[in-house]
Amino acid sequence: MSIENPENDKKINPAEIETQKEEEIWESFKNTESKENIKNIFESILEKLVMEDYKYYLEETEFGVAVKRTDNNETIYFTDVEAEIETLYEAVAKGRVD
Repeated sequence: MSIENPENDKKINPAEIETQKEEEIWESFKNTESKENIKNIFESILEKLVMEDYKYYLEETEFGVAVKRTDNNETIYFTDVEAEIETLYEAVAKGRVD
């Protein structure tokens, strides 16, 4: 399975995502208007990280914030992007993450 990058039509193999930094992954998608595409990419990252026993914590603020931390409380992902937060909430509702 691969994921389309709408900016340059490059296919991204989810197995390669772990070698990229979050900023690099999201930089190529920040200009897209395709909310569904962003959610699909985020879900593949979420699934991979959950399988590796990382934990996501949802922290609500005025704008909405999602933080992913390791068990030793190290922040390794932080977002206030609506599509990403929505995907996390859906995953939590389905019991996929803490």
